[in-house]
Amino acid sequence: RYNINADMAAMSLAIELKAKNLIFMTDQQGIWDAQKNSIKEVDALGLYQLIETKVVQGGMLVKVKAVMNALKEGVSEVDIIDARVAGNLFSLLLDNKSVGTRCYRN
Repeated sequence: RYNINADMAAMSLAIELKAKNLIFMTDQQGIWDAQKNSIKEVDALGLYQLIETKVVQGGMLVKVKAVMNALKEGVSEVDIIDARVAGNLFSLLLDNKSVGTRCYRN
């Protein structure tokens, strides 16, 4: 029996397909800072610091590690958006409007 994490599967597919962008949909507004405010944009170094300072934990930690690996392997941007909010995906895809946290390479 296997347990495959959806975030890791999506990351692997994005890397293999040489995708420029990757979208993770979750039940949060994106990545939070230490004060529980949503972070709009963050680079790979900022993600590393969030992990090292233990600001990112739990399920979001797995997602952020997948984001970092995708960025390291060539994906240009990764957006983490709230799937519970109607229209978020359309705003991102049609208007390129960041509606969660946009992560990018340094």
